[in-house]
Amino acid sequence: RPGQVLERCITPNAYAISFDDGPGQLTDELLDFLDDQNIKVTFFMNGDSWNCIYQSQRLLRRAYASQHQIASHPWSHQDLESLSDNDIRKEMHRIEDAFRQILGVVPRYMRPPYGDHGQRVRRVLEEMGYIIVLWDVD
Repeated sequence: RPGQVLERCITPNAYAISFDDGPGQLTDELLDFLDDQNIKVTFFMNGDSWNCIYQSQRLLRRAYASQHQIASHPWSHQDLESLSDNDIRKEMHRIEDAFRQILGVVPRYMRPPYGDHGQRVRRVLEEMGYIIVLWDVD
């Protein structure tokens, strides 16, 4: 449900693998490996970490077509705690627009950069309908 914060895999004896900050220069090779091993992961992708996401549309489409979960990392990887509520919304709307244009869908799961997600940030993301996903092993 929106506003929920997931901090670890909730299925007993299972784990979830995720990658942040893509698509990047090794995404093609990673997808080759994952597809070869029939491993499904979650990609938390942002707009301009390594390359502009619009210049990496093929990689994003490939990951999605391979049935990996695509989730959001805000557009510019800024610490959301340092932004105003309005700027958080702008960051999220910008990456939403990219996903909508490239994939035709908008993810409901997101990971805040650096894991920073105080009460104010959680409230804004909840209002936007997001479920926050963190990690427990780096």
